[in-house]
Amino acid sequence: MLGYWKPHKEYQAYVEEKLSQIASILPEIVREYETAISKLYLLDLDYLKPIIEPLYSCMGRKSEYSRLTFD
Repeated sequence: MLGYWKPHKEYQAYVEEKLSQIASILPEIVREYETAISKLYLLDLDYLKPIIEPLYSCMGRKSEYSRLTFD
């Protein structure tokens, strides 16, 4: 089951909220990971949902990908 897909705008709001909390306590950590955080903040994967969603059941069975065998 794919589960809840958080839209990119919602993800960005979540990141902003959490970063402000972390930055108030440990600003050096936020600065240390600034490049990685920026890349993930900008990476919008919303267009992938319609591509991968058919691979997952809405009833909880394993994904189609996990059924593939690689000989």
